[in-house]
Amino acid sequence: MLKELAAPVGFDIQLDITDPGGYWDRWTEVDLGITTWTHRPLDTMVLPLAYTKESIGAWNETRWSDDEFEKLLREAEGTLDVEARRDIMCNIEEIMQDRGPIGNSFWKKVWNVTRKEFQNIKAHPTAYDLLNDVWKDA
Repeated sequence: MLKELAAPVGFDIQLDITDPGGYWDRWTEVDLGITTWTHRPLDTMVLPLAYTKESIGAWNETRWSDDEFEKLLREAEGTLDVEARRDIMCNIEEIMQDRGPIGNSFWKKVWNVTRKEFQNIKAHPTAYDLLNDVWKDA
């Protein structure tokens, strides 16, 4: 579907569909890869892994580097006040949208099924079952 949608604007996408092992052997070397990043509780947990020069394990598959982004990210990591961190993250989001290296090619739908007597069960982005606030009606 992505190939067909990109063609009218001049992208000639050649698909190289491979098994996960074959992809992970070379995922940081491809020109364009589609990688799913699992949800993290805080944005300051995933962004340093994926989009900084110093990313642990060389996970910056896009090889993107932006000094302002990294400065703001370090500031956000050291900010405990939620509202102050939210303001910093809004600036980071603008940088990512204006000049960042990613495009969202899809969104993962997450849902769950439960019996009627269980209350307050919510779908989680990682499909985890978080049951600490769940109860069962008699």
